[in-house]
Amino acid sequence: MKLRAVVLASSIFVSGAWLAEADIAMKSGSRIVITVNAHARAELLAEMRAHLVNVQKLLEALSQNDAQGVARAARASGVASATETTDELIRRLPQGFIALGLSMHQDFDRMADGAAQGDSADRLLATTAAVLQKCVACHTTYQLRVGQTDSGRRSEH
Repeated sequence: MKLRAVVLASSIFVSGAWLAEADIAMKSGSRIVITVNAHARAELLAEMRAHLVNVQKLLEALSQNDAQGVARAARASGVASATETTDELIRRLPQGFIALGLSMHQDFDRMADGAAQGDSADRLLATTAAVLQKCVACHTTYQLRVGQTDSGRRSEH
């Protein structure tokens, strides 16, 4: 638990790292390979799919002017949902990846709070767009692979 707190705190200071990594990846056409075991890859991909489902639920609720539904869907992908990631896996992830993920989780929490406080649909849509921009940046910058080598290699994909 202590490691998680240190990683989350340090991620705030390196949040610009993901911007630099995303810029390099987009310009070079290559992604940073994060090498993990099969279980960790499946865990991370399942979490990403859950976020996508939550975005769909959020947009559906937004289209129906259902603020409680927006808040519920957004909160499901907030910072609390990231606590399931193991300390061992966190140690293997690049700081930029962690910072980007934390920022995305925080955006979901802000969206949930905003929906509960009566933010306009336009404001909630703008926050959703910011979240999806981070999803695109992450998928443009990083690639999860199963293997035994260290993470952080570049892959031409």
